[in-house]
Amino acid sequence: QKVTVIEREFIGGVCLNVGCIPSKALIEAAHHYQYAMHSQDMGLQVTAAKLDFNKTIEWKNSVVSKLTGGVASLFKKHQIDVVWGDAFLKDDHNLRVIDKEGHAQTYSFN
Repeated sequence: QKVTVIEREFIGGVCLNVGCIPSKALIEAAHHYQYAMHSQDMGLQVTAAKLDFNKTIEWKNSVVSKLTGGVASLFKKHQIDVVWGDAFLKDDHNLRVIDKEGHAQTYSFN
């Protein structure tokens, strides 16, 4: 048997690339900043805790990159093909994929 994944834009889909994972990474960074700003309540002296938003975005992007790279490596390891485009079921055994240029290809499956 052969496995093929249809992706529109990014390996890992929306959640991994622009949804859940990036959002959670930014929320985690915000929590660390908040803890630093309020650490005096716990007896910790933090001087000049500053947020460098560009650096935070770079860190978030690196988190996403590591995870998408991991997915791509797993696809390669398990010989899973990626077809880029939008998929539409034609019937019970055929899938039509249209790429960004508008070219269509039909894939058959059991």
